[in-house]
Amino acid sequence: MLILTQGIVLRTVNYSENSVIVTIYTRLSGLGSYMLKGVGASSKKKKNKQNLLQPLSLVEMSAYHKPTGNLQHIKELRLSYVYKNIPSDLIKTSVFLFLHEIIYLSIKEEGANEALFLFLSDSLIELDKTQQNVSGFHLYFLYKLSQQLGFAPLNNFSDQRPVFNLVEGCFQKSAPEHSHFLDRDLSKCFYHFLCCNNGENGSLTLSYSDRKQLLGKLIEYYQLHLTGTRKIQSAKILEELLR
Repeated sequence: MLILTQGIVLRTVNYSENSVIVTIYTRLSGLGSYMLKGVGASSKKKKNKQNLLQPLSLVEMSAYHKPTGNLQHIKELRLSYVYKNIPSDLIKTSVFLFLHEIIYLSIKEEGANEALFLFLSDSLIELDKTQQNVSGFHLYFLYKLSQQLGFAPLNNFSDQRPVFNLVEGCFQKSAPEHSHFLDRDLSKCFYHFLCCNNGENGSLTLSYSDRKQLLGKLIEYYQLHLTGTRKIQSAKILEELLR
């Protein structure tokens, strides 16, 4: 069956001298592996199609799908959106690379999830187009992605529940026996961060120290709630560039 769909390129590996296997998260069928011919290491067309195969490229594609097949075949592939600002903006590039690593490690679904696909593609386009400061973009993205994936932290903060437990995903009375929690000051900062994400209390300005700490704890939160989430290599670079 020939399908037409939009997709987000996650990974490309050489398969043979003139073909590659591309991991793509698609709007119509979710996560899948696709063979694309004519773009292998020795192919003359490789340079012409490199932009199509870059991580997080937004594409439109037609592909032959077999219900029982693990490897599908791409008939046609083209860009659906061309990033204009990310390639020339060092800060946006570093955020973009971080988002790629998070998305690649987080997306496990093989079935279609249109809401998740639209969130991802809209977020990438927003990062490219926005004229606003993007120093907190990755933090808001992490929170909103956790909502899409079903493990968003519960904002139940109060004077009686001032400590956020990363394992349970909620605020509680006192520090747990394990080490996966936010101290009271950072918990309060996280509470205000959550309020802003939910449309309460207007905007929030975070200091570099707050951003750094929240990033580390949000990554830890992902590692606790998503099986197989390893150390995020691009986080350190992001911290340095966003000073």
